[in-house]
Amino acid sequence: MAKKKMWGGREFWGFGSEHDPDWILTEKQKKIQADLIEVCRVKIRPQAIICDRKYEFPRESLNALAEIGLLGLLVPEELGGLGENHVCCSMVCETLARYGCPSTAMVYTMHIGAVANLLFRHHNSRRIKELLSRLDKDKLVGTLSYSDPVTGGHFWFPMSSKVQYVDKETIQLLKFGSWCTSAGNADWYVVQTISPDYGGDYSNLSCFLIYKDEVRANTDDWQALGMHGNMSGPLVIEGKFNLDRMIGPPGDGRMDYFGDCTADTNSSRAFTFMMCQALDTNTNNNDWSLYTDLKFQARAQLFHWLFQTKFIAAKNVSTVSDTMLHACGGTGYKIELGLERLLRDAKAGWVMGPSNEVIRQIVGKFVLLGPESIDFWDQHPNERMIHHELQKMNLSEKKKLVKALLEDVQAEERGAEAKHPFQETDFENPFNTCPPAVNDQVIKTNDGVNHAPALKPDQWVPLTLQSNKLVSEKMGAFVFSLPNKTDHSGCLPGQYVAAKVTVQGKEHLRYFSPVSCPDDFGHIDLVLRFETQGVMSCYFKTLRPGDKVDFQGPCGGFEYEANQLDELTLLASGGGVTPAVQLIRSILTNNQDKTKITLLYFSENYNEILFREELDQYAESEKRLRLVYTLGEAPENWDGEEGFIDTHMIARHIAKPNGIRHKIVMCGGPSMSMSCLHSLRSLGFPSSCIFIYGQCGSELVKAVYGKNVQLATHRCDNVV
Repeated sequence: MAKKKMWGGREFWGFGSEHDPDWILTEKQKKIQADLIEVCRVKIRPQAIICDRKYEFPRESLNALAEIGLLGLLVPEELGGLGENHVCCSMVCETLARYGCPSTAMVYTMHIGAVANLLFRHHNSRRIKELLSRLDKDKLVGTLSYSDPVTGGHFWFPMSSKVQYVDKETIQLLKFGSWCTSAGNADWYVVQTISPDYGGDYSNLSCFLIYKDEVRANTDDWQALGMHGNMSGPLVIEGKFNLDRMIGPPGDGRMDYFGDCTADTNSSRAFTFMMCQALDTNTNNNDWSLYTDLKFQARAQLFHWLFQTKFIAAKNVSTVSDTMLHACGGTGYKIELGLERLLRDAKAGWVMGPSNEVIRQIVGKFVLLGPESIDFWDQHPNERMIHHELQKMNLSEKKKLVKALLEDVQAEERGAEAKHPFQETDFENPFNTCPPAVNDQVIKTNDGVNHAPALKPDQWVPLTLQSNKLVSEKMGAFVFSLPNKTDHSGCLPGQYVAAKVTVQGKEHLRYFSPVSCPDDFGHIDLVLRFETQGVMSCYFKTLRPGDKVDFQGPCGGFEYEANQLDELTLLASGGGVTPAVQLIRSILTNNQDKTKITLLYFSENYNEILFREELDQYAESEKRLRLVYTLGEAPENWDGEEGFIDTHMIARHIAKPNGIRHKIVMCGGPSMSMSCLHSLRSLGFPSSCIFIYGQCGSELVKAVYGKNVQLATHRCDNVV
């Protein structure tokens, strides 16, 4: 007869011990499980309801795991950890989800994945060893950030990241993460990006160790179906880092992270434990010393099995939770029963990257076409599929396709010949063909007053906060006084500046596109979106009039000059509209400037349209401005556009390519930019007329138009 399973002083009310495969656990692992069940009973399970109801990060529950040594579960004993294997890891994750809190188990699973990533390459890194030795003592929770806003569930394809060598010891890094568990709440992060020397090959990946105060994250917007409290959300990491932050050598990020699936929270146990035993066999029970051989790939050869593990686990828990709801009838929908929370938690697994829909396709192709058909980074064309599709076309369609392909070839040949040697060498300004221009002229106005430039591109200038106010629930406007009331900013319209603050002895940098015109004498106006986590965001929230912040500029961006264009198109999204606002103000306040402007502006809702009243007034009084709003949530009787900016919208409102001097400037996130690029290409707009704000803009253009196409420059006239 099976031993009774206890829940405190009483017998456990759920499945008994006879349903647990105890024979796969060692005595030490059985003790770990028993201790964890008791911690779940006393601390974690009571906290689960609170965290779910209040959307709170389960920090107390994670601290409780640290107190019994589970943050260092995989860490070798010589570094102060428990040195456990895959089977134990899977047992802990399942036990935590089953007896404690599924949301906490998700956070813990991502922590375990991050720890494993460090362990692969800890042998020669003093920084990593020091961190691993402190996990339980200092209660340091880690997480993984592999996702990308452009490529979504294909988390191995970080198109929105950028890394370059600054010198032999320093790299400059930009990482956009579309979805990260514990965003802004984890103490450290393993982030995947392209390698510093990736050369256009997105399979050349690297991982980096990043700390909490180096992350900008926003999780307050997440209040919907799915897990509550695991604080999933987008994040941004940008800055310069010592090369010792790289985990392993360049290119190592591609190799061996598929084993993270073994720690899936709600696993289908038999399949998961079978895979854990296979991994334990391949790795000699997590003998991390094997990874001193950089070519050792114990997990990579099992990747299709591990993908199936995730698929089956997510499918299983979704099916089980649905069945439980059906069994309970209407009572199951009551929050007090607790099933509603578990049902939401269960659905999160299906869409977590790689989503089950992506896995289904990968496994199906693997079975039908063989492993060589799996092309994670879109490097190899499927000629069989190309020929199959061509057979569907009639002669005229084939001629049309041939014509389009020849035009593409010619465009790339011209682009390769016209490529300026400076272009794409400036990390922050990939379109630039030279360093940013500086407006260092002293301007003399009609009243005889001389106006000198305030900012410098190579030194920091302290500016005093004049005023600040909220412009929406999530955004604030800040007006900083220039050193003299007569000063101009020293920038051209469209350029951005840098702000620097020092917090706890560490410098933090952030770039801003001013909304004020460069010749708004005596002040510079900025708008900032407040993030849930992020040192600069939190610092600006605390600023009061009279406080000082260091500024530098111009640092780059689009360089607008009057009457160099016949038409300027601005495609903007959310808070990204700020450079567009400055450009509109600069053009429309100059009666001599004949440039026509079209602003196509997406906002989540009507109330979040920034500078709406001012833009509306311009549109009513100025024939030079055409203003088009499109809303994610439109109010009743709304007669504007609805939804994201798409091909039909651009075709309706943007002048077709017709030989005029036309520049299209995008101000938004990577997803918006990629979507608009596909639309622009389908409508015949050339790559050479498209400028995108952001460090990854040129890579996005090449991803849509071709690797060698001619890029726009940072100037109106495209002169290199």
